[in-house]
Amino acid sequence: MLLTFLLSLTLVFSSWTSAQIEIVDGESVGEESQPETGKKAAQEYFIKRRKNQKNKAGANRRHRQNDSLGSAERYLSLHLGLFFDEESYKWADGNEDEVSQINGGVTYRMGEWVHSMDMNFRADLTSYDLNQGKAVKLSLLPLITFPDVRSRFPLYFGAGAGLGIFFKQIKEESHIALDYQVVAGIRLFELVENMGLMAEVGMKNHILLISDGQFNGAFFSLGAVFEF
Repeated sequence: MLLTFLLSLTLVFSSWTSAQIEIVDGESVGEESQPETGKKAAQEYFIKRRKNQKNKAGANRRHRQNDSLGSAERYLSLHLGLFFDEESYKWADGNEDEVSQINGGVTYRMGEWVHSMDMNFRADLTSYDLNQGKAVKLSLLPLITFPDVRSRFPLYFGAGAGLGIFFKQIKEESHIALDYQVVAGIRLFELVENMGLMAEVGMKNHILLISDGQFNGAFFSLGAVFEF
């Protein structure tokens, strides 16, 4: 009986001991292996540290980029300006110069070609003072500008064409016109929180569709830009 008990106790102890041993790279180590030391361990530590620092720097850089791009998800500008060189042909009483009074409007970014251009919607309201009376026109047009707002580049260029609708028009003249614009401008972002400034120059022209008449005008406008 004693011999049987001793054999059983030996088998149990052997099983418990083997459960606490792990084979690593062909060597037996205990449950709590000794930490590696020496030159090789130090090199591995600094390599891991450099990798962690690079990963952290990359994550911070991506976060800053996302913050700067996220602020431009929605872009809107308001502008007010005057024409400084203009001519009208066969509109109302023959050809006239300096017939426009004031021009103002809004531009809203509707979409983009990534890293390229923006698609904007522009609405302009312009008043005219002709020899035969006054006229007021609303211009509705898509406007393509480049580079895109997300680039944060201050200069931009653009062109667009659309419909001009006269709320008030000279008698017997068309109430519908083809409007087209060519613009160049500068925009300064986030001068006060999400608001900045813009200045724009270019040409704003129209051709009356149902009657004779044309207007060509060079303009200058100032305004504010908003990102939200």
